[in-house]
Amino acid sequence: MRQIMRVMDNYGYRALVWGIYVEEMERNRAGRLEPEELERASKCLGVIEGLAAPEFLVGSQLTLADLWALPMLSYLKLAPSGGAMLRETPKLDAWLDRMQTRPSAQATRFRAESDQRV
Repeated sequence: MRQIMRVMDNYGYRALVWGIYVEEMERNRAGRLEPEELERASKCLGVIEGLAAPEFLVGSQLTLADLWALPMLSYLKLAPSGGAMLRETPKLDAWLDRMQTRPSAQATRFRAESDQRV
């Protein structure tokens, strides 16, 4: 659990949220990211995908790792490159889809996410 949380803290937040979401969705750089920016994000997703259990990120019960990663990966999925990257990590993509159906996740969606979901 701590390993996943620290990967997300030290690599994921910067690469996935600032490097992909902010750049594409707020700075209008969709389709114009540098290969290095995409590679950093892809590496981070690959590490988390490799560590993730089938149902939740750590085993068969919800943990802090799931709650920690959820907002970062939710932001990522909204960006065109981020959504494509998640499709390349099917375990994480399926996990995110399941997590986003949880009542607590739906009740705490941020505006950009709410605007794109029904």
